[in-house]
Amino acid sequence: MRSFVFWRCVRYHATFPSYGRPTAYGECGVDNKVPFSRRVPLASSMNLSVTTSNDIRAEFLSFFRDRGHALVAPSSVYPRHQEGAYFVNAGMSQFKPLFMRSRDGNGSQGSEFFCLNKAANSQPCIRIGGRHGDLNDVGYDTSHHTMFEMLGNWSFGSYGKEVACRQMWQFLTGVLGLPSSCLYVTYFGGSDALGLPADDETRDIWLSLGVSDQKLLAFGAESNFWRADRASGGGLCGPSTEIHVDFAALSGRRDLNCARCMVNSSGARVVELWNCVFITHRMVEETDFRSTLLPLSCLSVDTGMGLERLASVMQGTMTTYDTDVFMPLLAFIHSEALRITGYTMPSYSSCYMLPVESEEELSGRGKAESDPSIVRRTKLGRLSNLLRTFNLGSKESGKQAETTLSTGASTTPIDYETLHRDVAYRLVADHSRALSLALQDGLLPGRQGVGLKLRHLVCRATRAAVLTGLDSVTKPSLLQRIITQIPPAAPFPPDIEGPLARPSAPVLSTEQISDVIKKEVNRFIPRLSKLEDAFNNCLRDADELGSLSDRQVEGLQIGRYGEPVSWDMICAQARWYGLKIPSGPPQSKPGRRSSAPPSSLPSMGNLNRLRTLLKGLLTTQDHSKYQIERVLRATPSSPGCGSSYTYEVPPLKAKLVALIHGDSDNLQVVIDRMHFTKFLSSHHSDGKRLGLVFDQSNFFSPCGGQISDVGVIKATTNQKPLFSVLSTEKIFENNPALSSDGWVIHWVTPGDFVEGNIPTDSLYLCPDSDRRFRMMRSHTAQHLLHWAFEDELASIEFLSRSTEQASPSQPPTFHHGGHVEPDRCSVYLTLIETPEKLETLVENVQARCRAVIEAKLPIVCQEVELEQVIEKPYVKRFTWEIYPPTVRVVCVGGDMETIEEKTNGPSAFYSAELCGGTHLHKIEDLVDVIIVGLQCRNQSIKKFVAISGESAARSRDYGERMLSQISTESEALKTDSQEAKGSIPRLLDCAERLIALMSQVDLVLGGLEENLSYLHRSALTRCQKRLSALLGGIKDSMRDCASIPVHVDPLMIAQLERLFKGGQTGCKSSAFFGAFNVSNFEKLALSILHLSPKTPIVLYQRGLAVFYHPEAKGKAVEWATATTGRLDFGNRNLSIRVEDFRKESLGVGADHFAVVRLFSLRDQRQRDWKPYFDKLVHSTAAS
Repeated sequence: MRSFVFWRCVRYHATFPSYGRPTAYGECGVDNKVPFSRRVPLASSMNLSVTTSNDIRAEFLSFFRDRGHALVAPSSVYPRHQEGAYFVNAGMSQFKPLFMRSRDGNGSQGSEFFCLNKAANSQPCIRIGGRHGDLNDVGYDTSHHTMFEMLGNWSFGSYGKEVACRQMWQFLTGVLGLPSSCLYVTYFGGSDALGLPADDETRDIWLSLGVSDQKLLAFGAESNFWRADRASGGGLCGPSTEIHVDFAALSGRRDLNCARCMVNSSGARVVELWNCVFITHRMVEETDFRSTLLPLSCLSVDTGMGLERLASVMQGTMTTYDTDVFMPLLAFIHSEALRITGYTMPSYSSCYMLPVESEEELSGRGKAESDPSIVRRTKLGRLSNLLRTFNLGSKESGKQAETTLSTGASTTPIDYETLHRDVAYRLVADHSRALSLALQDGLLPGRQGVGLKLRHLVCRATRAAVLTGLDSVTKPSLLQRIITQIPPAAPFPPDIEGPLARPSAPVLSTEQISDVIKKEVNRFIPRLSKLEDAFNNCLRDADELGSLSDRQVEGLQIGRYGEPVSWDMICAQARWYGLKIPSGPPQSKPGRRSSAPPSSLPSMGNLNRLRTLLKGLLTTQDHSKYQIERVLRATPSSPGCGSSYTYEVPPLKAKLVALIHGDSDNLQVVIDRMHFTKFLSSHHSDGKRLGLVFDQSNFFSPCGGQISDVGVIKATTNQKPLFSVLSTEKIFENNPALSSDGWVIHWVTPGDFVEGNIPTDSLYLCPDSDRRFRMMRSHTAQHLLHWAFEDELASIEFLSRSTEQASPSQPPTFHHGGHVEPDRCSVYLTLIETPEKLETLVENVQARCRAVIEAKLPIVCQEVELEQVIEKPYVKRFTWEIYPPTVRVVCVGGDMETIEEKTNGPSAFYSAELCGGTHLHKIEDLVDVIIVGLQCRNQSIKKFVAISGESAARSRDYGERMLSQISTESEALKTDSQEAKGSIPRLLDCAERLIALMSQVDLVLGGLEENLSYLHRSALTRCQKRLSALLGGIKDSMRDCASIPVHVDPLMIAQLERLFKGGQTGCKSSAFFGAFNVSNFEKLALSILHLSPKTPIVLYQRGLAVFYHPEAKGKAVEWATATTGRLDFGNRNLSIRVEDFRKESLGVGADHFAVVRLFSLRDQRQRDWKPYFDKLVHSTAAS
């Protein structure tokens, strides 16, 4: 089948060399329009023995291994803290410490990884959002993907530009045999803004390698200058050189048209193939928010080339989707679509149409004129056809939506149905690869951060598949079937594994991955039709240029057009319907109220500015935060109820060196000591928050999941509190991977002190010792839980996997960190298990923790070099954390040497974890650890909440007492109910005792979370269900005994009979009055109708009163209305409303009843009838 692609080739102007191009290079007289083709002819010089993706990867790695490069295992795609909320998106991510090391000249000793000077690998990458926001192009163009493999080689001070360029050229032209005529090379042409000249050295190197000056182009900083984020990459940057390939010239013919004006034009004919960055500088931010480039002492090389794109070159196809990477997957999608839907489905045909917005962007870059009417006609035709043809479940069968698009010389019909179906094929194939990789590395869909990005992929792929008929709209299963068939990414045997290496086995099994996707799809599919309806409603007033206004985008988000639509889904729908992607979420209007309170913390930009302002000061020495004393309690704990020891943080004498003031978005720093006292004296009464920086500190700053200390700052002379410390924050001087040095900011509010009498040279820093003690307890408990979970999950008895699949070095779970607070701690784990298995897991984990506490194992904190820890697999560390060169290892069970010996034991207790937090000195001071909560039970990531100390012991004791008491009473009731069969009074007594017991269980379950452990809560919940079932059995016995219909409650019948036999309540009257449970109107009405009393009845409870009259025809409503008319409440602001019963459930029986509500006129809340019962009785009797 022929495929159509439409684009307009326009020139892209850049800074070119001073030679090799005509003087009037602004106009290119060559007609560059080359029709898109799935296949292009290849030159005879090309090495056709290396065409598959696996062969290309192996050849690339072999090439660089032969040149002294170590093959390093790819890193996990899990992102690290302070590197954004997205994924590992480049091969160089795991090597950033080596670039830093090269710069500083250290790291010559240590692990093999940190001693590397040359490396190569193939790194699976995920690019969604951030600086690489190509998600909206995926599936619509020929080469962008959310997941791809990056082939790369690196030099950490080993070689420079000449070797790097020669290796690239030799591999492409020598090993792969690409004709040099199809390759274009770009280099850095200089930048006035950066103050950098053109990279003439690189230009001369390429010329010496035989690159024609007609194939050599210079570009500015936007295209040929790479920079890393300052927080994650230390501001590393440098000029780059790139090799681009012209698909039309792969045949090697010499008579082809020039394509240099297509380089960096985002077209399908000429694409970037290989990028090489020369890391020569470091970018730092100055106080005036300007950036300065600092030259590095040595040059490093970072190169990257997409495997999928290189495969398309070697296989002679202009699109990566027609390579062996995707074609088997696309064929499998087709076969599964046939199986799921049950009707004939066309196979993938590689139909494309490049976005109109890209055409306009290109046309704006060059001087070539384009007819704007063509663009407008394209958009309107596309939009009108799509609105008519594509709606969920309402396609016009047998009709082909077509419009005519002029491409200058001819017109071509566009088959939108085929186009959209092929887009869906590509989206499902691409997104399934990214999801498979992420889930194998332990990432899961969620509500924020990377989890939300993965959820977007699930929704986008499912939406496209359902809209085009590739998947069922009622029971979609395509995505979960495809994901389980994705082959492993980057399979090659490495020489070295770095500290961030991917797990040797997937974190989740194939079945678990399928289950995760199934849950996500089932969560999304009920909303799909509503989302499409909302967007189509919005499209009806779209402007003629085919774009959404800010008002429309805001309307979609707030639900003005129907179902609220998320920002990501708006982008997906706009792209699908041929509209421009909105530039960004609409900003809140000035003065508009926001539901979120304004943040009082400095923004990231202000923190960077603070770092720059503090640069001249010595960093804060905060090692004293670990100096904590274990002391006997003044009042010893009761035996068996807790520890006899507590912990105290000694006050620390410190000197004030900086003062921070101002609003959070405009912070100012005072560093002149002469101004400290004057400033504090003049501002201490305004109550505003200040930031104090001292030469040393014993306050703990947030680290390792542990929140900051609070406390006071006192005068050294009279011990009077001068400031209350609300929180602390540490600003690192450099990248935390280089050093943990920085400044600790104490955010304080001033207290009462005499103006001008503040000894800023000598103040006592006094953290809250009790709060720190509880924090230390929680943090040590969290470490113990980490160990216990990992050890339990690795045991053969718990695993559903076979022994061959379970590896002690790779537990079948994934930790997502946690949080530490004074009264609790939490642990996040990837777990997909049944509730029964989760209870077993929690029970065994708690048992392991108690065994360690009873063993009274020592706790040892050691400071060691990070490189020494990397080689020790028993030391737990988190892939997303950035660790400094010197780290603290918290060991439970002895020091590192002792623990290393225990790793070979059969069941030794030990825990070793990198952590910057504070911990107990003795494990027995933990007293007890119990898990009190399990959140997100139905999601893949489980949050386990635990408490420790005396509160944990009390909770355990309380839960055991309650469970024992309730279990004993329920067993007694079970026996009594068996003996009471045949006796309505005895059965009624059992039922009411049972109801009282169930209320007690409800009261226990409804208490504070920390009062009851998760296991006791689960056991009581099951007990509640058994009690409910027992109550149902008693009701059945009563029904059989009294021949009561199924739709009538026998318990209520017995209670009403007992109430009526008890006699009249209130004054003498022909009607009956009494208090009774009237909350369930229908059940009460059915019971009274079954008894058919001959006298009127009034029953009340709280603010409700139910009137029954034996005669129908509205007598009850008349009676109730007459009664309320006689009531007089004085000046109590009370009102009464009379209502009749609903007739749907009772039919004509509803005419016997009326409801009277008593409520307050002030707040419209119901009031209790009890204080006014006598009034109600007398008014009823009188009426």
